[in-house]
Parts: sequence; structure tokens; C-alpha cells
Amino acid sequence: MIVRKIKPEEVKRTEELFSVSFDSSYSNEETPMKLYQKYIDAPESREQEHCLERFAAFEDDDTTMMSCFIVQPFEIRFDGHKEKMNGIGGVATLPQYRKRGGIRACFASALPYMYEQGAAFSYLYPFSTAYYRKFGYEICCKRHLYRISLPHIPAYPTSGTCYLLEEATKADAMKDILYIYRKWLEKYNMMVEDADYDYRFIETASPFKDQVFTYVYRSDKGEALGLMTFKCDTSPEHRLIECSRLFYINNEGLQGLLTLAKSYAADYRHIRFSLPVDMPLEQVLPEWSMGAVSCDSIPNGMVRVIDVKKALQDAQYIGDGGLSLEISDPFIPQNNGVFTINFRNGICEELAMGKGTPDIVLPISAFSALIAGGYDTSTVPLWEGVSVYGDMADISKVFYKKAVHIATYF
Repeated sequence: MIVRKIKPEEVKRTEELFSVSFDSSYSNEETPMKLYQKYIDAPESREQEHCLERFAAFEDDDTTMMSCFIVQPFEIRFDGHKEKMNGIGGVATLPQYRKRGGIRACFASALPYMYEQGAAFSYLYPFSTAYYRKFGYEICCKRHLYRISLPHIPAYPTSGTCYLLEEATKADAMKDILYIYRKWLEKYNMMVEDADYDYRFIETASPFKDQVFTYVYRSDKGEALGLMTFKCDTSPEHRLIECSRLFYINNEGLQGLLTLAKSYAADYRHIRFSLPVDMPLEQVLPEWSMGAVSCDSIPNGMVRVIDVKKALQDAQYIGDGGLSLEISDPFIPQNNGVFTINFRNGICEELAMGKGTPDIVLPISAFSALIAGGYDTSTVPLWEGVSVYGDMADISKVFYKKAVHIATYF
């Protein structure tokens, strides 16, 4: 087996692998090199712009591609810092080559590469959490998936208005949507700094043709407070407003959007959308019985620290203190060892590697989820592979629950 980054003429083949692996139709008559040139000259997505950032496993002939995935570069927020993050996507193996270790071999090459490229974190959306834990990834955060009966939405006393994203409002919508998204960006660890093409949905919006609707809610003072994008499922068994994005800044923003949704109650039964777990709706929706509201807690991807030293240097701590951590990482040798940190006023003042006695021993997967802030201190002793030798009061200054959410899918 040969593992390497792909060549320009192999971009099309990776898309064909994905099509077969995930039973999705793919029809592209362009030659491999013409397709590659199209992506490079005028990329319409992050994946197209970085189409060569793919690792693939080949037969020994170095031609027959068996498995592949893309390593997309992102910039995320982590404890007030901007960090480089690599998002793993397009993981695919042709059926006849499954169980041959192709993806594992790709990770063995890609993870050290990410470290060399200066990434602090990596993130992915798993088909199997158990599988990706083998490579050091761990569930980072969860989201709440709500399904709300439209007639049970109260009549909120909102004084603002919603407007539809259409040709005449695109300039205002671009400004308002960026404003709302940046509020979330400032609040949550792991939120992605979107690029221009991530907002192409604004430029290309055609609600009357596509029946995909984006509404922005503004207060009576003109401040953008919420937005949602949705498509209506008209099937008799559903009659559902399905939201692909919903962001709001405060209760008025949420109530304004729900008021708009309620206006569909004559034709539809429910609205469905996802929110971060720290945005509970119990105080916004008075009725939760008789099927008025359902709420499911769903894992929202898996995180992995690529550079332990970088993560520890930039992490936000509680008060003053210090801790020694022994980390084990089977894929990135630079992450193995005992890291001793000293911090003051929540900021790392000194970080050293050595062979001292650790206060806590962690595999890279547990360290990744804990330093990202996905879990409370009380969970630390419960993690597989974690051994605690020091004082939990000291550990609680390093590992504690933070606001964590990611809203970009790749």
C-alpha cells in the first residue's frame, strides 16, 4: 500500500470514490485536468479551493486509488484566540477495498502533516465515534434538536419585523447575517471563521425558484437579532418547516423567528431546528406536554488536538495555579510526554516539557475534548485511560465546561 497526497489529475477520482461509497449520484463529463483547473481558477467552496489537500491510499502500483479523505484548512476560535484547524471530510473507501486499513494509513500520514502545517486542532463529523476514537478524536460538544408544534408557539410581544432574503434585500442581508454570525463566533469555542464563499448562499439566493427561504429578524430600532433558513416539507405525513440554519442574539431575536414560524400554522404542523446546548428553551416555550415540544441531544462532531503545546499555551485557565499533564499520542510524537504549565490570571506564563511526576495522565482523545471545554471537571475521572494523581481542585482550573459549538458542516 502507498499513501500520499493526490495529484491534480486525481481530484476527479476522489469524487468518484465518494459517490460509490455513499451511494450518491455523480455525473461529470469534464476531463480530470479540466475539472481540477476549474476548481483552482474559480473555486465555489473551501473543498474546491483546497482540492489537493487530500490523502489517498493506493495499491502498490501507486495508481489504483482505494481510500481517501480531504484535510480542509479552517480558522476557529478557541478561548479568545484564532487557531488553525483541519476539518476532515469526504472519507471514502471503495467497497472492494474495505477492511484493508486504507483510512488508517491515511490518518497515519495526515496527522503528522497537520502538525507540520501548524494546525492546533482537527475536527470531523463521524459515521462512527468508536472508529475515530482510534485516531485520537473525541466527542467535543452536543447540540439540541428541537421539534416544536407551531400552534403551541406563544404570541410573543415582539415589535420588530422579518424580511426575506431576495434580490432586493441581498445587500442588507449580507451585512445583517455577518453581524449575527460574528456574535456567535465571539462566544463559542470551535466556531469557524467563515470565508467569502461560505456566504455564497446570500448571493445565489432564489427563494421563489428554489423554495429555500432565509429570513432576518430586525428589532424596531433596526438591529439584526436573528436569522433562519428553511425549506418546507409538504408531505402529508410531515408538514414540517425544516431549518438548515437558525441563529439569534437574544430572546427577542428567537421570539421574532418563532413568531414568523407560527404564521405557517395553518399549513404546517411543526418546525425543527438545532441550537447549542447552552440555549435552553424551557423559559421561552411554556408548553412541553402533549407533544408540544421534543428535544434530542445529539453529538455535534469530534475534536482532536494536533499540537498539545499550542493548545496549552492558548487555553484560558481559572485564576492562578499549575498542573503537570502526561499525554500519550500514538500518531504525533511531539505530543507525547509530561507538560507542566503555570498560569496567572487565567493566562499561561510558563510551559515546559519534562519527565516529572504528572498530576494527571490522559490519552490525546480525552485531553482534546477536555481542553476544548466540552465537559465539566466532574467527568475527568470517568474517562477511559485517564488516571488522576493530583488535586482535583488544581485540575478543575484547567479542565472545565466552556461554551462550545460548531455550526459549519464539512
